[in-house]
Amino acid sequence: MRERHVVTCFLLRTDPQGQDEVLILRRSQAVGTYRGRWAAVSGSVENEPLEQAYQEIREETALTRQDVRLAGEGQPLEVPAPELDTLWIVHPFLFRLISEAGPTLDWEHTEARWASPRRLRRFRTVPMLAEALERVYPTRFAGECRAGVSSIQQAVEGLRRDRRSGASALSRRVAETLAEFAEQAPASTPDELMQGLREAARALAEARPSMRALANTAGQIVAVAAQPPLPAEVGDLRARVTRATREVLEGWEAAARAIAGHARQLLPETVLTYSYSSTVLTVLLERRPRQVVVPESRPLYEGRRLASELLEVGIASTLITEAQVGCLMSNIGAVLVGADAVLADGAVINKAGTYLLALAAHREGVPFYVACEGLKVCAETEEPSPPEEKERQEVWPEAPSGLAVRNVYFDRTPPDLISAIITEEGALRPEELGPLVERARRCQRALEDAP
Repeated sequence: MRERHVVTCFLLRTDPQGQDEVLILRRSQAVGTYRGRWAAVSGSVENEPLEQAYQEIREETALTRQDVRLAGEGQPLEVPAPELDTLWIVHPFLFRLISEAGPTLDWEHTEARWASPRRLRRFRTVPMLAEALERVYPTRFAGECRAGVSSIQQAVEGLRRDRRSGASALSRRVAETLAEFAEQAPASTPDELMQGLREAARALAEARPSMRALANTAGQIVAVAAQPPLPAEVGDLRARVTRATREVLEGWEAAARAIAGHARQLLPETVLTYSYSSTVLTVLLERRPRQVVVPESRPLYEGRRLASELLEVGIASTLITEAQVGCLMSNIGAVLVGADAVLADGAVINKAGTYLLALAAHREGVPFYVACEGLKVCAETEEPSPPEEKERQEVWPEAPSGLAVRNVYFDRTPPDLISAIITEEGALRPEELGPLVERARRCQRALEDAP
């Protein structure tokens, strides 16, 4: 894998409300990589990095040294891009805009936008743009920690590293972490605790943007906690957060049971599923079909885990490779998968390979169902972030040097391939998700509201 050094320059300004905003630019179709993605000012290092940064700012925005002031220089960040057989070495810089001039774009970009640094992960950006920003513009949780805050940092890192748990399990962990934070964080007033809770919730929500349920879970807890009037005592607000967390956790459990009840009426005796979903497992334990066919789900083989657990409870399972899905689909009664997120238009974000599975089912006229708690439904119609891509070593630990290896974790299945999305509200067509989309919007607003 070749190394390429690049500078990434974040331009910062203050809006009329006194909040910081960072400039992001949408890359044009004329550039060589990451077309259509949002990025900061960037370019290959051809001389001393700081001088290169000033040069890129001038070329891409027409802003000069007199328009900006250097505010920070971060440690270089390694960003692997196995699809390009490249390891980017990113040199991040932060500049404060000190003039009234605005950016004038060149051919490399089609659009400019000023965005909250805390919302950067919600955009479809070039890889690890938010991590590069952290090197020069640390959030409350990236700097020196107070009591309770270190647990949020650890929880965020744990969520990012977890390759075994699905969105449902990780969302429960978010809820439990917020309850612990509310109990432990020092605060002299309810307003101070509410501000800290909202910032903790944002950090947890952004740990895995592809799993929108994390943000919705955090937003629902914050929405309940922030209902006016706030309690007069800090202790009463802590108790309110505890109750809200308990309600959310109980809601997850009740939703899974309700989904199992709705799905039982739809599923035939032979079902094919994919990857490992705790929601799907609950459904299968309730329905107990005669045969469950499970692709092994490379590269981490979640299918093997699911097939083993089904066998332990007496449900007959057949493990296959993904390559056999097409030739066996005509023998399947229905396909049932989980979801990491459902977009507002009914498209499903799930384990990479789900889209091909849906295409095979559609070709054979096999119903394709998605089992999904309502809190996994997004307010957006576009993916909240670029699809997660993990280390190439998971695919081939000893791949030959120079061989590009891809390891994309999630794909998007369009709504026209989906027979129904089975939620706690029933088996819904994609166009019937409106109330759940509106709930997602309320959760999103709860995280975004100024404390």
